[in-house]
Amino acid sequence: MRFGKFDLRASVEDFWLFLRKNIKRVILFTGVAVIFGLCYMFLRLTSVPTPSIVPYSDFVTNLRGGSVSKVLLEEGSPRIYYNIHENVEVVKDLHKSEALEEPATEVAAKIDV
Repeated sequence: MRFGKFDLRASVEDFWLFLRKNIKRVILFTGVAVIFGLCYMFLRLTSVPTPSIVPYSDFVTNLRGGSVSKVLLEEGSPRIYYNIHENVEVVKDLHKSEALEEPATEVAAKIDV
């Protein structure tokens, strides 16, 4: 089977003829597509971030460190949802928290002098 030559100019003319005959449909479907796209972008930009899965030990560490602001327990589910304060540094190890306190006292001592 042998294919004929492809005429780009005739194809473009056929496309413009189709657009002229069906201009109302083209406008309607383009408008619907734009509206759906805007709704998608609005929902994407205003959505809350998805919760991340962390070990229970991280939750306990954050709770002891005072960085947990809200906790949500689901009834009948082993899941715990919690929010963390944005300005509080999360300390993962007690030794690190002790190490962080020592330089702060040293800086305070230097300021007093």
